[in-house]
Amino acid sequence: MFRALCDTCRDSFLLENLLDCDCGRSLCHRCLAQHLTETGHQQRSDVHRQTHNERDMRRIFDRETSQRFFDALQSSPDVSRFGCMICEHSYSGRVKLSPDGRFFRFTIQFDEYQHCLAENQQNKSAAITQLIQAQLAKISMLNALPTRFSHAPPLFCTSTDNWQPPTDSLVANLLQQLGLAANEYLAMQLPLAFYDAVTLLAIAKKSHPGSNSWRYFLACQGDFYILNGLAAPIIALNRKVSLRLRPSQALDYLSFFSFFSQGEQGSFFIVTRPEQCALPEVLSKEKDAELHFDTGIEQYYFAPEVTEQAQSGNYQVRALVCYGDSLFDGLFSIDPNGTIKMLNEQLLASHLPYPLSICLTP
Repeated sequence: MFRALCDTCRDSFLLENLLDCDCGRSLCHRCLAQHLTETGHQQRSDVHRQTHNERDMRRIFDRETSQRFFDALQSSPDVSRFGCMICEHSYSGRVKLSPDGRFFRFTIQFDEYQHCLAENQQNKSAAITQLIQAQLAKISMLNALPTRFSHAPPLFCTSTDNWQPPTDSLVANLLQQLGLAANEYLAMQLPLAFYDAVTLLAIAKKSHPGSNSWRYFLACQGDFYILNGLAAPIIALNRKVSLRLRPSQALDYLSFFSFFSQGEQGSFFIVTRPEQCALPEVLSKEKDAELHFDTGIEQYYFAPEVTEQAQSGNYQVRALVCYGDSLFDGLFSIDPNGTIKMLNEQLLASHLPYPLSICLTP
């Protein structure tokens, strides 16, 4: 059941129920009859239809090829429903993600198909497999991201620990000091391995769940520090407790400091994993809006690099940085006391379609 649009009325029809005019338009029976009468054109024969246009995606994405897409996506645990559409210029699919129900739409045009074909030595089957795997990878990355909706966890995370429900009295004491009713708030806590006995706390109103609805606090030796976008609370904490930076923790500390020390355009977000390339779009769009994974970041992604400077005890970290609607290749130095300096930055892209908006004071 593969469908395409009539070029005149734009209604959807089974592919076999659309006919081609010799001018290149693909029309339903009713629109074709009217079109032939008005223009004097002729209906293209079935043979001509298959051979006339080498760039016609309906010829490339035949029933067998479309079935491969359908079978692969429908069998993915990240997909709850999949539908496809095909026209002369493109093949597109609409995926309902599982489990959160957002929709993802992808479009494959002739040039992208040709590129994959060239990479696979003109082997069509291998090229189609590559196209399928590319979409499955995007779908998997979208599902790996917390969404803005349905009690999404806090946006910030580390590479070693996960957010957990409160296990002690820290959150209760915090809510009491803030004068907030415990039964009205969700609460999570995250140990920070690069500190001695410091816990990151997050609270959000139960009535307004979402990744951008959390407020963050640091808990240390009975004191609480409000993370409000300024560097001052982190600097004050660094004077009180020791950092325990190791190569595996230097990147987490840089991500932490950059996330919670905001500039005029928000957080300096360190992109540490491929799925985070889609984060600006996910945060920008409303719940029922389709995702396209078209932030413009994925093509620049590289894995962060951490180097220990043996003589000084400093660490150098090279990482991809998303700030507002711009993307940078940044080189940072971290000293043993937690002071961070940017040694070099290279602008990779500006005016990205979705500015990254992270709210620390909802």
